[in-house]
Amino acid sequence: MRKINRLNISAAVFLISASAHADPSALQFSLASENVSDDARPRLEAFLDEARSKLPPQYLSALPREVEIHFVTSLDHSTQLLNPCSTVTGDSSDAVQVLGMTRPGFFSGKKWIRRIDVNALLIPEILKGPDASTHFACGHGSFYATALATILHETSHVYDFAKIVDSETQSAITDCQIEHFNTGGYRLSDKCNYFLHRSNSISDDRVFMNLGGWVTQGAIFVHNTQSNTAPTRSPDEYEFTNPQENFAVNMEYFLLDPEYACRRPTMYHYLQKQLSFTPFVNPGCTLNTHIKLSVINMTGTASLDAQLDPSRIYQIQYLLAGKGANFSSHWGHAMYRIIVCSPDRKAVGPDCLNDVAYHLVLSYRANVQDLVVSSWKGLVGDYASRPFLFSFMEIKNEYTIDEMRELDAIPLNLSDDERQVFIERILEQNWEYSGRYFFLGNNCATEALNFLKGIIDTEPFQDSNVFSPIGLMSDLEDLKIGDASVLDDQNSARIQGYLYDSVRAKLDISFKAIQSIDPTQTPKTLDDYIATPAQQRASLYANALALLNPPSAALPLNFFVLESYIAYLRQAQYYQRIASSQITLSAKKPTELSADETQFLANMKLLNTVNTPTSLKGYGNALESDFPAAIAQDPTAGTALAQTAKAVFAWADQTFEAQDGLPSEIKNSNASILYYLREQRRLRTSSAPVVNQTPNQP
Repeated sequence: MRKINRLNISAAVFLISASAHADPSALQFSLASENVSDDARPRLEAFLDEARSKLPPQYLSALPREVEIHFVTSLDHSTQLLNPCSTVTGDSSDAVQVLGMTRPGFFSGKKWIRRIDVNALLIPEILKGPDASTHFACGHGSFYATALATILHETSHVYDFAKIVDSETQSAITDCQIEHFNTGGYRLSDKCNYFLHRSNSISDDRVFMNLGGWVTQGAIFVHNTQSNTAPTRSPDEYEFTNPQENFAVNMEYFLLDPEYACRRPTMYHYLQKQLSFTPFVNPGCTLNTHIKLSVINMTGTASLDAQLDPSRIYQIQYLLAGKGANFSSHWGHAMYRIIVCSPDRKAVGPDCLNDVAYHLVLSYRANVQDLVVSSWKGLVGDYASRPFLFSFMEIKNEYTIDEMRELDAIPLNLSDDERQVFIERILEQNWEYSGRYFFLGNNCATEALNFLKGIIDTEPFQDSNVFSPIGLMSDLEDLKIGDASVLDDQNSARIQGYLYDSVRAKLDISFKAIQSIDPTQTPKTLDDYIATPAQQRASLYANALALLNPPSAALPLNFFVLESYIAYLRQAQYYQRIASSQITLSAKKPTELSADETQFLANMKLLNTVNTPTSLKGYGNALESDFPAAIAQDPTAGTALAQTAKAVFAWADQTFEAQDGLPSEIKNSNASILYYLREQRRLRTSSAPVVNQTPNQP
């Protein structure tokens, strides 16, 4: 994208204090005469009055000075305004056009900025007025609005650099200055390391930093790093330059865009609170709470619709998966469980804990596109870190069945406002966020911690610095943010849905019961049994049925438990192989593919992109108006999608059957499950054995 950016070149300085109070009309814009004709002056002054009228009263009262506005030709070498929507090709330096700049005083530095320079190329567009000015389909929509945004952007720098802080923050700074004096600066507390590095009004506030995706690194040489590596839904990628520009860009849209409250609701509510200002009484937009869930072990056809309406959320829980066997899962996995109430439930309350079919899980994961997870890539951050949303039942199956790990859940003590911000932040990150995943640095625990730090602004929690899911649970418990007492009585925790055991114990019980009937014919271990072909497992049941006299309903029940687990694993393997086939075939040259393989890749591409349109309008959390009309209006879209999915499965059945007979294994396993159910009913009513029947017979 060819960008139009606002640039500030002030050097970073450390300021000590700044709390100022003055008459609300103290901040005035004074129009300098250079490049301004007498005829244009009245309209330009009216334009500056309009810009001033949009500023928060806190700006006006806290900045008791006159700020000169200079329209200059020296900001860059451009001879005309660049279209901000144009695609950049070739030299990326052409992408930046400087429209505004603050000019710090020679002696006063950033704290007392009295001059803002504005690109004189904007004058003709300002004189045209908001309706006649050149319009475009991105950014602020027109050059007139962009000119307004430039004034607001640079004035936000003036406010930010003045270090306007509340009395509580100022008191903390004073206390830390005393601590620094007494200790000589050695072994300062985390609290004082934070407060003594504060030099701005908002852009270095820790909550703002977390909401904006900024991570502070270093103890002596402190610097900020932007964690978001894929800002595809940013209104202006210049906001990722540094926290100061991030604040100024967000202020543009906070003050000018009524839809900002729905597109970036968490940042909107933060700025609204910090500045005690609501720019639009009626935003005129509706928060889009509709999301697409990710689905484990499935193709793009299985993406599910869900609603994350904050008013229908009863509780947020921290969800911890136990240690896994692999290197990447050795420390467990950190997630958040969202207790969504059933649509049929009238009242939002404790009964919603029973609506497990509607519960959702937020899980930060490495977005792995490789056939095999690379430990090296995980160590050096070559995998993207993405927030995935799953149904809780899928997560439960993934960990307790697929990976045989237990799940522990503890409720978080969040206020109603904090719970709402939690949900709104999920909606934002669902559209805007992708970081870099490091197994030992930026992993699921640190992502989950940083996410919550943007919501809970308490001193001890903001000082928390953990790198493992187990460590995060410990901190949440110690700081009374999470209630781990629900796990004290494990039987009660299982009943209430706070503890989910691995299925391994149940499988072991069923396997040992089967093995005890005929140890010579039964495989020696559970893993050996699972690897046995379906028909051989079926013959084991027929053999056990003949040996027991009389057999009980417990026999088919034990076979049913094991067969259900095996069928689940085989089906998961089937879906995983579809995804693996797509990766393998995509790496080949088109000339190396058969016609069927080419069609398979085309079908998979369609299925994987149908729920993620690449041409959405707007920024931030997508509104319904951002989606192309064709997506919502095509009545045949669902039928066409189903046909595409059917074609993918037909290709997979034919391909995998020829490779190792996996589809037949799944079919035989499912037939055995139905047979064991019939056998349980039969044996409950009759003890007569049927020795000439096997599970895979009709």
